[in-house]
Amino acid sequence: MTPNSRTHWTLLVVGVAGGVVFNLTWFVEGLVRPGYDAVREPVSALSLGGAGWVQVADFVLFGVVGCVNAFGWRPTLAPGSGAVWYPRLRFVVGLAIGTASPADLPRRAAARRQVNAGRRAGEGSRSSVALRSLRGLGCRTL
Repeated sequence: MTPNSRTHWTLLVVGVAGGVVFNLTWFVEGLVRPGYDAVREPVSALSLGGAGWVQVADFVLFGVVGCVNAFGWRPTLAPGSGAVWYPRLRFVVGLAIGTASPADLPRRAAARRQVNAGRRAGEGSRSSVALRSLRGLGCRTL
């Protein structure tokens, strides 16, 4: 591929657009998902539940975009080790994001149900449960 060719610029634009779409997807999904708090929970928590397929597809699509985008970086960068290794690392990161196994999703779902059950039972918020746990370990709190 030659620098500044149509294919070259398409690969770079796909990478930028992929990042925007990824962030918009989890942001909107987080807004409409009842009980999700972006400050307290990771983005991957959106992959739980009935609508979790949306976030799983978002991760897979972002991983594919990262792999495709890696091919646009080689002709963009100045010759040297960075021009060789950055696209390789970008490709590996894309693979990691796109193929991350949701193997621990059932465990996280069970933990989330337990926390929510504790809230319904009147145990208090996560912070009060954490403070009680710290006190139980012999830690002093202010």
